[in-house]
Parts: sequence; C-alpha cells; structure tokens
Amino acid sequence: MMLSILSAGFLAGANSCTALTLISSHDAGIIVGAEDIVVDHNAGLAYISAYDRPGVEKILAEDRLPAVQGGIYTLDLRVFQNVTPNTVVVNDLTAAYKQNAQFRPHGIDLLVKDGKATTLFAVNRVYREGVEGIELKPHIDSFDITGSALHHRRTVQDDLLCSPNDVAAIDEVRFFATNDHGSCNGIDRFAEDVLGLNDSYVVYFNGKQIFRAADRIGFSNGISYHNDKLYVAATRQQAVLVYNTAGFLQSPSAPMPLGNTIRLTASPDNLSWDRDGNLLIGAIPGLFRLALYRSGYAETSPSLILKLNPGQPSSRTTVFEDQGGFLSAATVAVQYENLMLIGSVQDDHIAVCRISQ
Repeated sequence: MMLSILSAGFLAGANSCTALTLISSHDAGIIVGAEDIVVDHNAGLAYISAYDRPGVEKILAEDRLPAVQGGIYTLDLRVFQNVTPNTVVVNDLTAAYKQNAQFRPHGIDLLVKDGKATTLFAVNRVYREGVEGIELKPHIDSFDITGSALHHRRTVQDDLLCSPNDVAAIDEVRFFATNDHGSCNGIDRFAEDVLGLNDSYVVYFNGKQIFRAADRIGFSNGISYHNDKLYVAATRQQAVLVYNTAGFLQSPSAPMPLGNTIRLTASPDNLSWDRDGNLLIGAIPGLFRLALYRSGYAETSPSLILKLNPGQPSSRTTVFEDQGGFLSAATVAVQYENLMLIGSVQDDHIAVCRISQ
C-alpha cells in the first residue's frame, strides 16, 4: 500500500491524501503543529495534540514568557464517511483547563478500558521565570474523559522528567515516558546534540515514584506500551527499541534489559498501531533538513510514514512519502477504518488519506 497525494486537483492511484485545515471551535483560529494523534476506535474520535511551536520559540527568543497556548482537540472521524472536507471545526477539550494553567501538549496517549476511553495522558511543556531567565518546566498531565469533556486528574513533575517527549499509559495512574535528552541544562544539552550522544532515557511512574526504566538511548522520542512490551523510538539511532516489561513492572529496581532492536533507514518519531497489529511510524528522512526547517532556513522538510509487523521487521513498507510540499515534517500517523491521519510538528494542516481495502 502506497498512498498518493491529491494536489492541484490531480489524483493518481487508488489511495489518495488531501490536506485538512483544523479550526478551533473556541477561538476560530487555525490549529498549527498537530504533533501527535491518538484514536478512540469505538467512538470514532481522534484526539489531536497541537500548539504553535514557531510562535512559542519566537517569544522565547525575546526572553519573554510565551502566552501562546495549545490544546487537545477532538475530530469526529465520521465526518469522512461520504466526503473528504478541506476544513473542519474541532472541539478544544482543554479550553477550561487553560484558563488557570499553561498547556502546550506534546506527546499524548489514550487509555482504553473495556472498549471505552477513560484517561488521556499528555506531556505538557510549561515555561517559568527562573534565575537564568525563562526555563522549561515540563510535566505529565492526566485527564479523565467524561463524555466530550476532559477533567484534569493529576500532574506529575519530577527531576527525572526534565525533557519529556512522549508518554505511554499502562493504566489510569501508571505510565512510561521518554526524555529526549539526558541533560537538563543548556550547555550539556547542546553538547549532547552536537556530539550525538546516546544519553536520553525512559522513566516509569508507578503512581507514587518515578524510576529510570531504560538508559543510553539516542534521543528517545515516541513510545508505546503494547502487549506487555515497550516500544521506544530512538530517533538518533534510526531504530525502534523493544523492551519486555513484565519483570520490571513487578520490581523496578534496575533498568529494563533491551530485548530487540528494529533497525530503520530513517529516524522514527511517534508510534501507533493499526487494528491488524502493525506498527505505524512517523519517520524523519533527514535530521539536518528537519533542523533547517525548524529554524526557518528551509521552507519544507520531507515526510515519511513506515509500516511494519514487529514480529517480521523485514516486512516494512513505506505507506506515505512526500518531499514536504504537501506536508512537511510528519511526526505521526494513525489509522481508523479506511482512513489514515498524518500530523506534522509545525504545519498548519494535517493529511487525511483514504486507503483502498
């Protein structure tokens, strides 16, 4: 399966993708930077994590606290049953929470129990004024899902959560989370990037305490807990690392041993699963080109979505590929029935693709 792109009214192939602009129902603004997406298959809802990263970074460069907020937005996937619209209005489930708190979500995960979505976890990138200027003070927020509303349950903050990127739920309380850097301060963090050090790590929260779960990872990024195994996207290593969690969850006294390494030809970002048990990977074809794009020195950055069966890693296929003119820097892909949604770290739209069955 290879998805083709609908551009300038031209469609080639059996599968097609079109750009979809998301408009927030609360402020009528265009949503930028849909970095992560999770799907409630039974309800037909996509939960989208987004905030305007270029807008935040511009304010931070002026040494000011950013006022730009983000949100968790729901997209009713049933609107695509008969047509593929170019624009949809999505509901901001975190509008009330943001009235009294900063909220810039990055990686998210959805806990489904007995066929019902019960809890949503989100990495929240909060900034505070510190002794050395504006400092990133991130944490993990969890929300109870009641109908079409999110009710804040808990905030988890710890010194071991100095650079969280993504989160994977185990139950309503426990979770794993990636730290994409092992260093919290600017100088060591900069050296880690320049020297390409594999210093990032994964943490585990058991409801009371945070433990180191896995070490020596090259920019630990997306993460997924699936069938008692933990899948971690090691962006700098161009690999997905697979850990067996059973023994560790019973006694988290030492980091988990690495079970398997799935080698890739691109740098993985977020991870998701289709209903056939295949792993969908938002991948980065070139980290340098992405850095240029994020810094404003390149107008586009390529996008790549891979699919593989973890039991047969050689079965991998490319299901979406674009040089960036249609969608730049794709970070996540999720599948719902015959649809695939693809999000981007800072584009002002997502891709909606129809998959021939």
